[in-house]
Amino acid sequence: MVTKPKKFNQEFLPEPERPVDVPFYQDLNFDFFFLRNKKTYIKHTLPGDSAGDKGNHGVFWIAPFACVVSEIRESHEGFSAVSGTMDFEKLTGTQGPFAGTAMLASTIDMTGASNTVVTPALTTTLTSLQLARGDRIGLKTDGTITNFFGLLVVVEVTY
Repeated sequence: MVTKPKKFNQEFLPEPERPVDVPFYQDLNFDFFFLRNKKTYIKHTLPGDSAGDKGNHGVFWIAPFACVVSEIRESHEGFSAVSGTMDFEKLTGTQGPFAGTAMLASTIDMTGASNTVVTPALTTTLTSLQLARGDRIGLKTDGTITNFFGLLVVVEVTY
């Protein structure tokens, strides 16, 4: 510990030590290089009957860093008179909702069992799962979903 004279009641106060093994400590920038192969989970919820309104679907996450979607899970509380499908899409640049690239191998049938976690197969096209900083993930539905409610989605990304 380095001791530096400071005028405070005529005492010498020690200068605090900074860790030297953390390279981004002094300039307060966060370097994502040190977090390689880490996972983040994005949760998207449409509670109650708001899930049945297509106006509530669309973009729900913007990638703050380059990453790869490694898993998607979906669950819903219930449905009645639903005959629709759900997909997730990668949106780049100025693409609007429903104009992106599909992230699933096939769409999710929304008439599946309520309160059951579904883990659909992802597309085998790696570029459809790779997100650059600023790319977005959107929820895309098709068909009749007027009485669809309580949607929960969890997306796992690896960076």
